[in-house]
Amino acid sequence: EFRRVLFRSGNDCGDQPGALFDQGWRNEAVREWSWAMRGLSDPLLLASAEHARRQGWLDRAIYSAERTKQLHNAELRYLAPHRDIVLKRAREEGLDPAWVYGLMRQESRFVTNARSSVGASGLMQLMPATARRFGVSDSYDAGQNIRGGVQYLAWLLKRYNGNLTLAAAGYNAGEGAVDKYNGVPPYNETRRYV
Repeated sequence: EFRRVLFRSGNDCGDQPGALFDQGWRNEAVREWSWAMRGLSDPLLLASAEHARRQGWLDRAIYSAERTKQLHNAELRYLAPHRDIVLKRAREEGLDPAWVYGLMRQESRFVTNARSSVGASGLMQLMPATARRFGVSDSYDAGQNIRGGVQYLAWLLKRYNGNLTLAAAGYNAGEGAVDKYNGVPPYNETRRYV
């Protein structure tokens, strides 16, 4: 029943989002997934989220799990992939792994090959200059990206004397913007992010 309801369409198309993901058509797959989630009951949304998690479509797992109204599953809403890397790097830099996960979730929803319209890439959405500054040669390599992102967070936290708010604002808008406004920049995106 899950597959019949989840992948409903005018004809029996099977796992249409999965086929699109397999072909590398991520944008189309995301649109199909979002369409398929409309109007689903909480149990079917959670089943969809679990299916997505098993397929490695972590952003789709979160998307589906967040849409439940009464039945919730925190493990699907707040995934923690790359646990060994995150814990090791956070411990090395003296950061709370939950903070690292929160920023990574916000930045990419755990899509390893995410790329923003301004050129930020990877799990922690490193800008090319930031990646170079922290020795990341391949932003799509999870280990390098997490290492560079965590080092950048630690650097920001030190720069702003332990102020998590300013460090998060700096991560989102850049330290130049935080310095210019002597605090959280008045950008809607950054204020929501923080």
